[in-house]
Amino acid sequence: MDHIWITEEYTGEDVDKRTGKVERWTEYVSPVYKTWATKIGDLFRALRHEHGRCIGYLLDAEGRKVGWRFEKIAYYEDTQEPYKRTVSVTIATPEKSPVQVIKMMHKPVEIA
Repeated sequence: MDHIWITEEYTGEDVDKRTGKVERWTEYVSPVYKTWATKIGDLFRALRHEHGRCIGYLLDAEGRKVGWRFEKIAYYEDTQEPYKRTVSVTIATPEKSPVQVIKMMHKPVEIA
């Protein structure tokens, strides 16, 4: 069986304690890479363990599920203050870049 290829986009979210304003930023977008997994379920469980709880899935233009969104509390390296980190994982193929995600659903499901 072939290995699964993915790309990951890390985003952060923090709330200014003085003003209450929410600040969002992109931390990192990975290139497409080949994972160790050959089964979607194994990959999902490993990603959930690494990136936190699944808060939804990603859809392409045709409405097909093409990835997941995970969320957990991360900590700044310098101050150790907590912030919310969200990771969007999109399944790709080695021949082409990942599909364009047009909609994010907030209902955790496994891709079948």
